[in-house]
Amino acid sequence: MKNIACGIVLAFWAGIMLSNPASAQGAGKLTDSGFPDFMPTARNLAMLTNPDLAGVELLTRNEINIWAVRDFLSRFENVKNALWFATPKGGFEAYFVLDGYGERVTYDQRGGWLMSVITYRENSLPAEIRSAVKSVHFDFDIVLVEEISTNEGMEYIVFLENRSSIRLVRITPKGEMENVQELDRNS
Repeated sequence: MKNIACGIVLAFWAGIMLSNPASAQGAGKLTDSGFPDFMPTARNLAMLTNPDLAGVELLTRNEINIWAVRDFLSRFENVKNALWFATPKGGFEAYFVLDGYGERVTYDQRGGWLMSVITYRENSLPAEIRSAVKSVHFDFDIVLVEEISTNEGMEYIVFLENRSSIRLVRITPKGEMENVQELDRNS
């Protein structure tokens, strides 16, 4: 049943994307038709088809380790729409929408926090990270940022674009910057 629902959602998304091509710079804005531009959430929608979660069902709060719930509520006190899943290793994952983006938090069996993946725009990126990225990639606009927090530290995946290309840059917990991928818009 979940596979059918995911297929329907992905088909709907593909129909929107093919019928309404848009620049990522206009992401999150209303289009001429009055519907929101779904470009920035396309990647987040794909997270919901995480192969590790295939065949699992939603959990109720009573089925989740209380320490995971308490930690989640302390980190994200305003989130009311979290969907919880059991992971294959016996832990828990919470998916939710925050500021229009799909987010994810993972916990172990005992309810210990393992990682968070939070998505946001350039204005929420720490100033030192933003200036480091802009000093190297000065002719690109920062379109989207993924903040990946683990026990080893915080890592950022920065989505950049200009007229001719799209670039993904990774900032490691040690502050090292590396190009992950570059796509040419003209090919």
